Amino acid sequence: MGRFSSLKNINNDNLTVDDQNLYKSNFNFEEFEITDNLFIEEIRSIEDKLYKAWNVVQHKTKEMCKYLYEAQEKFKTQKDGSFMAWYQSLGLTKDQVSISIMKYKQYLESGNPKALDSSVRTVKYLNQNSKNLSKEKIQEIIDNPEEASQIIKKIRNDKLEYVEIIDKEAEKIKIEEEIKKLQEKIEILKEKLKTL
Repeated sequence: MGRFSSLKNINNDNLTVDDQNLYKSNFNFEEFEITDNLFIEEIRSIEDKLYKAWNVVQHKTKEMCKYLYEAQEKFKTQKDGSFMAWYQSLGLTKDQVSISIMKYKQYLESGNPKALDSSVRTVKYLNQNSKNLSKEKIQEIIDNPEEASQIIKKIRNDKLEYVEIIDKEAEKIKIEEEIKKLQEKIEILKEKLKTL
C-alpha cells in the first residue's frame, strides 16, 4: 500500500476546514538513517502541501462528477446529442464524462465517497455487472478501491468455476439421456431378435 493510500481514505465531507489543514507526518526518517533536520523539515513541508493538494483534488473530483451528472440530467429534456455537444465544447471526451457520471451514480447508490476513488476498470465492471452482484459484493469492491481488482478477479474466477460445474452437470445429463435412449434401443433390438 503506497503513501497516498492513507490520503485516499479521507472523506472530505466529514472533515472540518481545520482538520483538512492539519497534517502530521508519520514517516520514520530514522529508519532510513536520515538525520539532517533541514532535509526532514523540507520533506515534511512537501508532505503538508501534498496532503492539502490531495484534499483539493479529492473534493474537486467529487464536484466534477456531480456537475456532469446534474448537467446530463438537465440535458435529458433537450434535443438528442446536445449534452455531448455541450461537454465536447468544454474539451471533455465521451469516456471522461461517462466514467465521471458512472462514478457519481455509484456514489449516490452506495452513499460511499470511496466510489469516487474507483479505477476506470472498477467503475466499468460495476456498471456492467451490478445486476449480477449482491449488494455486499458491490459494497466490498467500493469499500476497498486498492484491492478492487483482486476482489473482481476472485468473483470472475468463482463465476468461471460455477459455470464449469454447471457445464459438467449439463454434460452428465446429456450423456445419461443418451445412455437411456441407447438402452431403450437395445431393448427394442433384443425383442426383435427374439422374434427371429
